[in-house]
Amino acid sequence: MNGAQIPISQLADVKLLSGPGMIRDENGRLSGYVYVDVGGRDIGGYVNDAKQAVKEKVRLPVGYTLVWSGQYENMERVAEKLMIVLPIALFIIFLLMYFNTKSAAYTLIILLSLPFSAAGAMWLLYMLGYNLSIPVWVGLIAFLGVDAETSVFMLLYLDMAYDRRKAQGRMSAMADLREAILEGSVERLRPKFMTVAVDFIGLLPVMLATGAGADLTKRIAAPMIAGMFFSFALELFVYPAIYAIWKWHTDVKRQSALNPSSAAPGAKRGWPGLTSTAAAPRQALTRFNSYRDSLARILIEEKLPVEVLSVALVESGFNPLAISPKGARGVWQLMPDTAMRYGLTVAPGNDQRTHLEHATRAAARYLQDLYGLFGDWELALAAYNAGEGRVQRAIELAGARDFNELARRKLLPLETRNYVPAVLAAWSQMSLAQVANRNEAHAERE
Repeated sequence: MNGAQIPISQLADVKLLSGPGMIRDENGRLSGYVYVDVGGRDIGGYVNDAKQAVKEKVRLPVGYTLVWSGQYENMERVAEKLMIVLPIALFIIFLLMYFNTKSAAYTLIILLSLPFSAAGAMWLLYMLGYNLSIPVWVGLIAFLGVDAETSVFMLLYLDMAYDRRKAQGRMSAMADLREAILEGSVERLRPKFMTVAVDFIGLLPVMLATGAGADLTKRIAAPMIAGMFFSFALELFVYPAIYAIWKWHTDVKRQSALNPSSAAPGAKRGWPGLTSTAAAPRQALTRFNSYRDSLARILIEEKLPVEVLSVALVESGFNPLAISPKGARGVWQLMPDTAMRYGLTVAPGNDQRTHLEHATRAAARYLQDLYGLFGDWELALAAYNAGEGRVQRAIELAGARDFNELARRKLLPLETRNYVPAVLAAWSQMSLAQVANRNEAHAERE
């Protein structure tokens, strides 16, 4: 009150100490921050190692609490959500695949590809030095949907080839199954390659970007690019093997056991008969009954036995719109060069191979020429399937004009070795049917 000055040293002890730049509090408690800039490794791994080091070397006073926050806290929060979202995403993919295929086995085969493709994505992440992060998980989840979709198409092409050969009665041994799988895989090669190429071309600019946000988008695109390449290899090399094992044990093996003689090349008996659902589905028999009289009339006019209709039955099931991967078309499955050689027009919008009368006359003349060339119906049928040049070379190698000998020495393709017995079995049944019809007509006249 009297204006006297008092030194501050008498009131407090003043010292220079290191401390927080400002006083902060969280949840009603004083707090201090230690900032760490992590480089060269993932945040999760660094924090785990740091926690262990702090636990071993730092003793916190009573009342102190240590909390790891920042990006690590955000990552933990998102990881908890991913533990829910990822199983839900996989379950939705499973349901969509199951509703599409109506088969649990198909769905499991499709889902089997997902971990293998994801493993491929991990390899690229490792080579690029990317750590697991939220953008990487987003890219992986996006890729899994694309991978499942392309896998469905691979199985679809394999199934189409399998069903086509089965409908023609050419699915009785492992070799038949392999040829069907090879055919389906070849058909799928170009669409799959185009899919991978388009995805790669679309995502490559993202991987080369250097602007703002590039680090984030690169980590989304990287697993998608790598996953597509691994998916491409998986679908072309692994899927066919899995499909072969599955179909062999669930269908073909049982069919082979029921018809043990059907797989023997050159056998004239033992191929599934016309009444078998494998050789002659109901639709084929219905079409046969519809076209039989008109086609038989044409064959008689061309001076061929009516039983030649068995060729059309085995080739296409009497389907005028049937088309093969090799380009054959129509009831008689004529190749474009053969059709044009015998006077048919083969052009977009005007393909006479689908015209029953024109195609039948062309096929009849072709078969007549083959029979005149080889002097034997078995060799003529083999040439109709494999080409006359292929059969001529086989005859020259064997030194014999006998189909059974060529088949025994495997000088003809497996398809041809099974095709000829199939046609002959149908031929035999048609002959028996003709005899039965004549006897019935004779009995009615009497």
